Amino acid sequence: MNSWAERPGRWDDFVAKGDIDHMVPLAEAWDSGAKQWTKQRRVEYANYLDDDRHLVAVSQRSNRQKSDQDVTTWIVPDNPSQRCRYLADQVAVKLGWDLSVDPAEQAAMRDIAVECPGTEVTVNPVP
Repeated sequence: MNSWAERPGRWDDFVAKGDIDHMVPLAEAWDSGAKQWTKQRRVEYANYLDDDRHLVAVSQRSNRQKSDQDVTTWIVPDNPSQRCRYLADQVAVKLGWDLSVDPAEQAAMRDIAVECPGTEVTVNPVP
């Protein structure tokens, strides 16, 4: 089933109201080690499509609220049931790209992880 073609107006609604968000924002990636990468590597990061967790369709509102924040200041505040998935995806992207985590970010991740027993993180290392 082609969900967009068979539900008229849905694609237009997303284009008008949706955004594509980097799970780990570009500025956060920069602060976490991307500033040491080549320009080509940064372009690859910005446009990476080989892991569904890397670029995520979100509402414009959500993307603007998150901006370039890491988990110390933003963690799916309006939807606690999604926190575990969000955290797992953040960790997977950071590990996959060999990005660092500062002490405050690590503490926030540990605090959130307490709410997530049994949540697995699958890492797909990026070549």
